[in-house]
Amino acid sequence: MKIQISLSTMEPDDYNADVANAEAVLNKAFVKLFDDGYTARAARPKSGILSNSLWISIYNVPTTATDLERLNAKIGMRFVMHLTNGSGKQVPMHKFDLELLTMTREAKDAGYKYRKISGNTPTEAATKFIAWLNKVK
Repeated sequence: MKIQISLSTMEPDDYNADVANAEAVLNKAFVKLFDDGYTARAARPKSGILSNSLWISIYNVPTTATDLERLNAKIGMRFVMHLTNGSGKQVPMHKFDLELLTMTREAKDAGYKYRKISGNTPTEAATKFIAWLNKVK
């Protein structure tokens, strides 16, 4: 029995513009949510269409920290929203998920629990993610 999945009405060009908006919404919210003791940013790789995704990194080190200091942070979390299918091709998507990539043990011990957040658009998923951050902060 095949399961019918209704695809989003958003075309790849539309959700590329929407993910740029989601990136801006996230970075603006991070400024309000986190003080200077945290590094939080949302960014898309510049390497091309095959790696088109939105990456979110949150660490409890100052923004001036080096990469090594970020890797050794007590609390660190990385999230990703994929914008392509498994083959790296842009196709109409039926939902946009923010998935947890890594979380430090200290973050787990501190009680941070994460479930996958989904939205019909990248901005909707980003807004739900910000609401989750407000809840657990």
